[in-house]
Amino acid sequence: MATTRKGTAKITNTLLGKMLRIDVNNTQPPLNYAIPADNPFVGVPGYREEIWSLGLRNPWRWSFDRLTHDLYIADVGQNAWEEVNVTAASDTGGRNYGWRCMEGFNCTGLSGCTCNSPNLTLPVTAYSHGVGCSISGGYVYRGCAIPSLQGKYFYADYCGNQIWSFTWNGAGGTTDSTVWTTAFDPPTFSITSISSFGEDAFGELYICDLNGGEVFKVIPNNLVDCNGNNISDVCDIAYGLSQDIDLDGVPDECDDCFHVPASDVAITVSEDSIFFAWDHVGGAAASYSLWQSEDSEAAFPSGWSQVASGIVADVDNRVRFNISPLAVLAEIGFYKVVTVCE
Repeated sequence: MATTRKGTAKITNTLLGKMLRIDVNNTQPPLNYAIPADNPFVGVPGYREEIWSLGLRNPWRWSFDRLTHDLYIADVGQNAWEEVNVTAASDTGGRNYGWRCMEGFNCTGLSGCTCNSPNLTLPVTAYSHGVGCSISGGYVYRGCAIPSLQGKYFYADYCGNQIWSFTWNGAGGTTDSTVWTTAFDPPTFSITSISSFGEDAFGELYICDLNGGEVFKVIPNNLVDCNGNNISDVCDIAYGLSQDIDLDGVPDECDDCFHVPASDVAITVSEDSIFFAWDHVGGAAASYSLWQSEDSEAAFPSGWSQVASGIVADVDNRVRFNISPLAVLAEIGFYKVVTVCE
């Protein structure tokens, strides 16, 4: 919850200027929510028990790393500094982030706490109003379209439109600080007022432009998207939207032919013939070869013999083949089909 100039961030019996932790699944009156028993100020006189941490001015925005569950808080400053705070998922709460006696790493001269006191938690990074005026917090990138961005936290400034990232070092600092303003400049339209970020179900990153009313998706410079669904092929495969049976990195629907691993095939035996049928799954240009062994556990292909090749699909996307007369085979045995791409 945001605070004001009145110093409510330091007042422990009000919720303003605090990060709260409540159980919204419990809707019993009078609160219509429950307070977790392990909240840091449960049973502490003078404190609202909903409080998880305090000393915040206006968190905009906060988010969890979807992989590590660490908490990132971008806190909007008042007159001089914008900051980002990070708390590990294992943290037990009760931290004081310093507002209003501190703004960023600097003393404000205002009351409410002791500047640079050891019981204050300092930000991991901050920038001055010489650079911007209002921070917009984002997300740790956990998508698959741009592997080089993995683990980087993205944030921006509303006034200056700068976009940055860093990697949290797990303690009180950062590494890999990078400016992305130019790299993320879209080829059409423009980003003028970054009010927020977003992420989708796959962890891909979006930028919200308030004044222009646009939402921009961060994509690779060279998006490989063979099926035209605006999702990187590698993500289609990673998230099960497309199959890649032959593991060549290309969605199967974009391959004319792809090697399906040798697969068992069922047979039907008549008086003088053996009939085979299977789904045509190897791509439009695929043909198939048929292999036989008397031992279903034999190593393939060394323990199997090819009995037919050049088998193609029917118009209904099924493959049918028969061996007749049955006498051509000494034993009925077991059969596998193998995709052939030429």
